[in-house]
This record gives sequence, C-alpha cells and structure tokens, in this order.
Amino acid sequence: MGIRRLKAANFWIRTLSALVLAPLSLWIIWLGHPFNLLLASVVTIIVLYEWIKLSRHHGVWLVVGLIYLILAMTGLSVHLLNAHPYFFLGLLLMTWNTDISAYFAGSLIGGPKLAPSISPNKTWAGALGGLIFGTLAGVFIFSFLYSRNEIHSVTVFTVATFVILAQFGDLLESWAKRCLGVKDSGNLIPGHGGLLDRLDSLIAIGFFLFFLEICSEHSLIIQKLSSWF
Repeated sequence: MGIRRLKAANFWIRTLSALVLAPLSLWIIWLGHPFNLLLASVVTIIVLYEWIKLSRHHGVWLVVGLIYLILAMTGLSVHLLNAHPYFFLGLLLMTWNTDISAYFAGSLIGGPKLAPSISPNKTWAGALGGLIFGTLAGVFIFSFLYSRNEIHSVTVFTVATFVILAQFGDLLESWAKRCLGVKDSGNLIPGHGGLLDRLDSLIAIGFFLFFLEICSEHSLIIQKLSSWF
C-alpha cells in the first residue's frame, strides 16, 4: 500500500509539474525574440551544468557528452531563434505526445522488453505505440499549425524520423545514466528529475538538425522542411 501511495503521489507531482511548465514553455516560444533567446540560453546552461555535474569524474564521458550536447543545443537554438514558432511548437508537442503514447502503450500492452539492460520499463509495444501515435499526432499537429489541407508522404516520413530520433534520445540518455550509475540528471523539476531528463528526446532531434544544417547548401534547412508540412 505504501508503494502504491508513493507512486500515486509521484504521478500527481509529475502531472502538476507538466501542467505548469508545458504551457509556460509554449508561451515563451510563441512570444519570440528576445524571450526565446533567453529561454535557449538558460536551458543550454542548465543542461550543460547537469551533464558536467553527472560526469565530472569520468573524463571521456564528460568530453563526449559535452560535444554531443553543445552540437544538439546549437541545432535546437538556431531553429528556435530563426524558424517559425510553429515549427518548434509542433516539435515540442510531437515529442511530448510520443513520450505519452509510448508510456501508455507499454503500460497497457506490456510484452517483451525493448532494452532491459538499459531501461527495464521500456517495451517493444511502447516503442511501436510511440512511433505510430507519435507520428499520427505529429502529422496532425504540423498540418494544423501550418494550415495544410493535404498530407504528403514526405511529411509523414519527416515526422516519423523525428519520432524515432526522440525515442532513440530517450534510450541514449538512459544508457548514459546507467553507465554513470545515476537515476536522474538532477532534481530541478519535481517528479521528473533534471532538465536533461525531460529534453533527452528533443536533444537527439537537435543533434540531427545540426548536421542537417551543416550538410545543407542553404541556411536553415528546416524552412525547406516546413514547406513540406
């Protein structure tokens, strides 16, 4: 009974934190410059601080992690500051929906574990549920935000790629924390742990966006992607 009550209390703490922070984040992004610049700066500083604190006694982990995070946060920040607010709003809503879909699909269906040595609670059913419902929700969200009446195959492919990256980012951070022997990256967000714990999915997408930008002949490749939505 004590464990049940503890889990229930933790659930409501997580829910309350999300209900406060999610609308606040979306509102700041919608306000645009200079508020989005302040948001990008603060988030980057906190994420880097959390990683340094976690890995300061592990030289290779520290360096590799910092490179990964700096490139990822650069990719995210560039698009937060330059792309239309709709893109980043859609990206946040899509990643949140993917997390929620994966959680409920895994909890309701159960089944074989996805990576038991990394994250014992994650299942293949959860990953597949996150992919399907995350992609469907992402396509709907971007189509709604950009007022698109038609859904193109490239839109579905792009959103599905983001969803897969989001789930990979979640697993990657879980693996890193397990190797470092920690449960959470911090305790900044009640019921959720550190900011790095909440942004792991988005960070993986940011890393991908950074290299898309490097490989693109045109500045801000996501503006081209936005036209596909």
